[in-house]
Amino acid sequence: MRKFVPHFIAVGIFITISAIYFSPVLTERKVLSAHDVDTWKGMSKEVRDFRSETGEEALWTKRMFSGMPAYQISTKSNGNLLQYIDKVIQLGLPRPMNLLFMYLIGFYILLLTLKIDYRLAIVGAIGFAFSSYFIIIIQAGHMTKAHAIAYLPLIIASVLYVFNKQKWFLGSVFTALFVGLQLYSNHYQITYYTIIILFFIGIVQFVKELQDKTLPNFFKKAGILVVAALLGGATNYTRLATTMEYGPETQRGKSELVTDDGKAKNDGLDASYILRYSYGKAETMTFLIPNFNGGIIGRSVLQDEEGKTNKDSKTLKFLSKVRDPNKQNQLQQKTLAYWGDYDPAKNKIGPGSPTYVGAIICFLFVLGLLIVKTHYKYWILLSTILSIFLGWGYNFYGFSEFFIDFFPGYNKFRAVTMVMIIAEFGIALLAILALNKFLKKEEKKKKEQKLKLAFYITGGVTLIFALFPSIFVDFISDTELLNNSKFIDALVSDRETIMKSDALRSFIFILLSASMLWMFIKGKIKKQYVVLAIGFLILTDMWSVDKRYLNETHFVRKSRSSFVKTEADNSILSHNKDHSRVFNLNNPFNESATSYYHNSIGGYHAAKLLRYQELIDNQLSPERQRIINNYPIQRYNQLQTALKKLPDPNGDVKIEQENVIRKNQINSEINKIQDSWNFSNVLNMLNTKYIIYNPKAGPIINQDALGNAWFVSEIKMVENANQEMESLNIFNPATTAIVDKRFLNKIIGFSKNKSDSIWLDQSSYNPNHLTYILKNTISDKLAVFSEIYYDKGWNAYIDGRLVPHFRANYVLRAMMVPAGTAKIEFKFEPSSFHTGETVAYASSIILLLLLVFVSYKEFK
Repeated sequence: MRKFVPHFIAVGIFITISAIYFSPVLTERKVLSAHDVDTWKGMSKEVRDFRSETGEEALWTKRMFSGMPAYQISTKSNGNLLQYIDKVIQLGLPRPMNLLFMYLIGFYILLLTLKIDYRLAIVGAIGFAFSSYFIIIIQAGHMTKAHAIAYLPLIIASVLYVFNKQKWFLGSVFTALFVGLQLYSNHYQITYYTIIILFFIGIVQFVKELQDKTLPNFFKKAGILVVAALLGGATNYTRLATTMEYGPETQRGKSELVTDDGKAKNDGLDASYILRYSYGKAETMTFLIPNFNGGIIGRSVLQDEEGKTNKDSKTLKFLSKVRDPNKQNQLQQKTLAYWGDYDPAKNKIGPGSPTYVGAIICFLFVLGLLIVKTHYKYWILLSTILSIFLGWGYNFYGFSEFFIDFFPGYNKFRAVTMVMIIAEFGIALLAILALNKFLKKEEKKKKEQKLKLAFYITGGVTLIFALFPSIFVDFISDTELLNNSKFIDALVSDRETIMKSDALRSFIFILLSASMLWMFIKGKIKKQYVVLAIGFLILTDMWSVDKRYLNETHFVRKSRSSFVKTEADNSILSHNKDHSRVFNLNNPFNESATSYYHNSIGGYHAAKLLRYQELIDNQLSPERQRIINNYPIQRYNQLQTALKKLPDPNGDVKIEQENVIRKNQINSEINKIQDSWNFSNVLNMLNTKYIIYNPKAGPIINQDALGNAWFVSEIKMVENANQEMESLNIFNPATTAIVDKRFLNKIIGFSKNKSDSIWLDQSSYNPNHLTYILKNTISDKLAVFSEIYYDKGWNAYIDGRLVPHFRANYVLRAMMVPAGTAKIEFKFEPSSFHTGETVAYASSIILLLLLVFVSYKEFK
């Protein structure tokens, strides 16, 4: 057991660091208030409630975008038994402590497998885990991303173990395990970037074994690793199968709409969407100097790092002398501390926040380029350079375009700034390999020369920017149009101060760490004290920068809800007995608060159905703008407010009579406005009964919403998707169904009688099973359902018998209803999910047995 004591010490240190950094979680019982976590709570509410009430999984939800699969929202795979190992690795730590701990322990284990001393491995784990991007994504609520990143070092460790050890079986089992756990984390973009690193490892290993004339050994181990990865993937087969089935139907798939030249409008994500978040080339300097471009987009020079008033700001002093309030307000809008590559007009958002790898880590990385001789250096360097080039996105457009067009799967992911995790991983790894190499006793004179050179490069750069920043930077971005010269001078001065302060800060940390290594070379300090001192410096450096982005202010009491019911919510919930849909005019397709309480026309999700996205682009967004621009919403709001402000009679008969007269007048005008409103065919067919225009007021009620299902008397056949979309503008959905010609064989003669009726049975509703009750079906009819068509799982039944259904009105379901039908059911029964559960369970059992076997052999 003595061999395990150092590792217990390391685990204790990691738990302590995580607990102190996220102390409000333990000491004040607070939770992290993160935008994306709140967004997830809104979008997943129906799915989570159904699981809590029934113990079953809701594979479909009606709460967002009129209905969509829930696979990438909150669906759980009970067949994947690796989830229990994931919980063990997290040691039951509360979120987000668990994520920081996983960063630390994963990188620590990687360094141990590379024969790094445990004390140095602890330092390396700290240097990796506190890279600012890894902390910022926790603050933003990107928990699945952080979870997946935590398993990246463990996958690399397992793969390298197979290539470099004789115990390939042990390494391959752990490769399968950690691949399975990363996929379980459910962030495939991080897995894609992991594969890029593994690709370069494979290339470098191939060249090495080619030189050593041991290629058969390489191919054998590579084959074993592929099998291991497949086994790990199979434990996640439920999610993989449903995602592969669902993916082509989403906005990442190929559109049926075509442009005038006959090309598909979509085939994967659009380049402008993929590259929207890109690093400026100069922005890469934030690896070394955190505020090289001014820090987080949105922060003002009028504020310090903690968001308090910056009393030393020259811009603030200038604004205080501006007497015209309007001019002062206009100038205040232009006081961003950030001066990087940011142009919303061109859909270029920039990285949002700096990626600080650490001044000391960068210094050690440069030292590693000079002294590390192992072949690891080459795959680290190649993958790091590639990630930087890809992270530039818009600013290295030809390179990014090449990857979008020719690399499989690359056009399925957005926010290329995320690719910088490869550089953060590689830089931290080579830095610790360098420190490990440097602390060995051989070649002291050569190391002394290399130490000087690394210091001159990194320390020199930071010192130059600390002393003469304006030589290389003008502190005004290309998109800023500023005419007031005195204001520009003040703004530039403040931005220059921000740059100089952080550049000097980085220089000091580099100087201190280089001094420690210099004293070690001269024999004035022992190795263990160097490791301790540099570890302390790295932690101090990166901790203080990370606290700029995630600190105590980001935590709130558990009791505080992010979804407080508004007056509009209360009004809709009290009247909406048939669960009609709600259209929130306030940013409807980029929020999930509406979905928390209602079946929403909008929502927030990066993988919505492509046809619905096209409906948003061509119908719903223009309709929203038409309502905002042309409808008398302001007057309607005034009248609603006037009703509330009628005086309390308090027993006064005269006031009561006046109130009745005034109420009648107001309601008469409200009714006239309501009657004049003519909402689009698409809103009506989506059963949009309530429109929220002001959360503090009652909703607009759409009297023409068609309900959950109805019969039609006519069909309009169309040739293709373009005609179908265009026809939505000029048809009456209450009487006519627009049908693609490919479904012609599913339509036989039908008729419609006024006495026919069909309605959704609300008492038996659940997300996976809809039941409709019919009356007076004395002839064959054509029914249209206000439900989104998705043929990869939805089955229709008439009186218990499976029957075909088809798509109508571009996104809805329709079906022929024979005479005498009493009940129609729609059941969501995707075979991909149920088959996936079987495969996942069997694969999990196999992998766990292998894990027990190799663990037993190792301990024995």
